[in-house]
Amino acid sequence: MSNVAGSSTGAVSDLTIEAVKELSTGQLNEFLKARLKDIDVHINTITETQKVDGDSFLELDAVALERWGVPGGPAIKIERLIKEIQEAHQPSRKRPKTSEALKKTWKVNSTLRETDWSSSYFVDPAGQEQQDLLFRKIEEHSFIMLYGTRASGKSTRVMRAISVLEKSSYVCNYLSFEQITDYAEGFWNLLGTNISIYKRSSEYLGSCTDIKIAVDFLRYFSITDWKKNEKNPDVRIILFFDEFDRIYTMDERLRSDFLGVLRAIKNDIDSYVIQAIVVIGTFSILHLDSSTQPISPFNIRDSVRNPNFDLEQVRVLFREFEEENKMKFESGIIEDIFEQTNGHAGLVCICGRAIEDNLLRELNEQILIYKTWECYKVSFLMNVIVDYLTFRNLVRTLLKPEAKNAVNFFRNHFLIDFGHEMNITTDIDSINSAEYLAYEGVLVPGEHAGFFKLSSPLVRWLILQRVIPNVFPSCPKEEIPFYKDSQYLDTLFTLKFAVKSFDKDIIKLASFRSFKTAKVQVNGQRNQRVPRESVYDAELYRILRNWLCVANFEVTGQWHLISNGNKKHRYSDIVIDTPFDEKIVLELLATADTNDLDEHFQRALDYARLLSATETWIVHITCEDSYVEKPHWPSNFQLQTNLSVAHFYHDLLFTKIKLIAGWWSTRNKKMVIYEYSTEI
Repeated sequence: MSNVAGSSTGAVSDLTIEAVKELSTGQLNEFLKARLKDIDVHINTITETQKVDGDSFLELDAVALERWGVPGGPAIKIERLIKEIQEAHQPSRKRPKTSEALKKTWKVNSTLRETDWSSSYFVDPAGQEQQDLLFRKIEEHSFIMLYGTRASGKSTRVMRAISVLEKSSYVCNYLSFEQITDYAEGFWNLLGTNISIYKRSSEYLGSCTDIKIAVDFLRYFSITDWKKNEKNPDVRIILFFDEFDRIYTMDERLRSDFLGVLRAIKNDIDSYVIQAIVVIGTFSILHLDSSTQPISPFNIRDSVRNPNFDLEQVRVLFREFEEENKMKFESGIIEDIFEQTNGHAGLVCICGRAIEDNLLRELNEQILIYKTWECYKVSFLMNVIVDYLTFRNLVRTLLKPEAKNAVNFFRNHFLIDFGHEMNITTDIDSINSAEYLAYEGVLVPGEHAGFFKLSSPLVRWLILQRVIPNVFPSCPKEEIPFYKDSQYLDTLFTLKFAVKSFDKDIIKLASFRSFKTAKVQVNGQRNQRVPRESVYDAELYRILRNWLCVANFEVTGQWHLISNGNKKHRYSDIVIDTPFDEKIVLELLATADTNDLDEHFQRALDYARLLSATETWIVHITCEDSYVEKPHWPSNFQLQTNLSVAHFYHDLLFTKIKLIAGWWSTRNKKMVIYEYSTEI
């Protein structure tokens, strides 16, 4: 509101369309009264009676206003203001734009309309398989569910589809259920009113304001009624209902009535001017139901999944960014953005916006080097993500008491590597939790029914960093250990106390829920199931965050993908930033063999150099038989390069722990060994 309020009496060119779109009905009322004098009563008609907000305001014209009883003179003034706002941000011969103004922008949490496509970083869905599928289903008179995670580009896909369909003589009408503020007695009238607002179909649907009850909706779109009112009965109308998952906030009876009306139209589609209805929302719209309408008008066969970007599409976006800003990305950055976001449109754009806002000034000879990106990602990216409403709301939702079962389910079953699918068909509570997390965008459906997987590494870390430590706040009872008479963290004792504090059930059950197959002997046999790295990683992160952050430490985590020929290896790091400018890197392994350890010894040093770490630890947690009697160590050269190692052994029931740690002593010029064991 600040951009608009601050410009309430200034030039229209000072406004932005995005700022106007964000106005609530009350804010729009205030804005219009500051701009347009002596027509307050008509402004009240728009905002208070018709419940128009900033987004729908920009779709109005004088014809729609006059239908609401606004006299011609005020209607023309209001229409003129709308055009001034829109034209102020379009290319104009009279107002040449600077090269800065012509640069494309990253739009996050915004629907890209036709006027935005040339000025935004935009992946055109035209020609994509899912877009062609959508068109085929529309031609077949289907009632279609377009679903995907929040901020994944669903609405933008719809806007692109509308631009194509309108050229094929279809009449398209788009409304978001965000615009409907009354899900009780006034629902049908507000639905009709909002349908009438969409100016690109107002010639045909302007009189939808006459809809008061359910039967009016049926009658209005019937061919019989169109003939009676001397309107063209051959017109083919496509209704797009966005944010359709909001119908879950409806009164149960009203939701049943609404779904029943849609089903009545579908069952007798030839009697209506409606070609198709497309509803857009999250995964939850796939399970539309009600107690009195057991059969939904929508069929799972007529669902279209909104896809994430693929790697090549992400590359194209950032190549455009390179050209726009006359710079280059060092090899690996674009691929890392794709891996971290899994191609989620909103997260990709957040990364692009973050680079534009924060890292362009850090270029080295017009090249963004990988080290700069990695350091920014570790220290700041998660804070940037949480600043966006979609992800802030996700965190708030999962912190509510009623979400604890779902968060516990996530912790029990999805402390797994990204890309791994879990079959959730065991019991109704697990299925409900998995579906709830899919509704919220934490999980996404897998390739087969009943399978789910993590939506992206960044969302996984968002949950691990901002949700799980708050929902499960346990930590060691010991004081944070520092070296004697110093302010420096004793990392070894910090790790010892933290591992002792792991949730026993989580570790014990990981061999059944989140496991890998050991390449070494466990309980006298090979190929035994043992906890995977991601289980230890999540528990260690939770404990350290709960314990250290109260003393102004910062604990962050990163997920990495390393390609080695045809094989891809995933691993995690935890980074501790102390209040005294130490940066400690912890690289985790689970029940590793000597080859794995050798590979990680060098990798940890390379990563520590990238972050300019002051201390580097390999944290190897293993179930290998008798491991502490024959541990594998780095070379003396690696130890002298400030690499330390802590090997933790535990049995599969997590009833005992043995620790053997080693590091290089500069005073004694040799490796120092520390051993410890305890029952849990």
